[in-house]
Amino acid sequence: MKHTIEALFTTLFFFFHFILMAQLNIIGGYEGGYTSANSYNGILNQYKLGQDSLQKSFGSYNLTNGMAVGLNYRTSNNISFEAIWSEKPRDLIARGVNPANGRGFTNTLKTGLRTITFSMQTHFDNFIIGAGVSNDVMRLRYGTNTTEEAILFTENRWAGRFYAGFFVKASSFLSISLRPYIQVPVGTLNFTNLEKTLNNSERNVEESLSYFGITLLLYNGSQKNQRY
Repeated sequence: MKHTIEALFTTLFFFFHFILMAQLNIIGGYEGGYTSANSYNGILNQYKLGQDSLQKSFGSYNLTNGMAVGLNYRTSNNISFEAIWSEKPRDLIARGVNPANGRGFTNTLKTGLRTITFSMQTHFDNFIIGAGVSNDVMRLRYGTNTTEEAILFTENRWAGRFYAGFFVKASSFLSISLRPYIQVPVGTLNFTNLEKTLNNSERNVEESLSYFGITLLLYNGSQKNQRY
């Protein structure tokens, strides 16, 4: 037992020593984005037009935001590799009164967007520029106050991500990065099942959903190789 504990502490010592010496940083922060989502919002607008009993419509799906976490490994003073996972949920709610019985109803459409991005970035003093690939997983759930929530679809697709921004050293163990980004998809997402569920239509609806937005990240770990 004693040897096991010693081995554990030795392993932890070398692990944290590696983090400090190899410039491996833990990342945490926020990511927000915007997409036009013309086809997706077109389905929601069509549902609004077809429901005279609505008191509150779904609105539109344009803005997304949520947390981001990951790792950054700096191989030199100006090159680093990064992996970031972000989760951006968005709930849209419609309310109304059923004219047949006078009872109120609530419909909820939950859109989950999970993104994993692998990128390489170059540092120019306080300025960074980077590019990478992202994998998006979008999930739509729909439910009412009288029916159970059901998954309408779960799809994933790849995209290219490009960004540039600022990288500022706050202390010997903390840096802050603020960077706008654009994400260009490869392939489309199929909203046909949503169209059928809301509007009782068999029309095929596909959309690519490009995003642009901003990411704010905190880099926790040794910043000894920074030149500023």
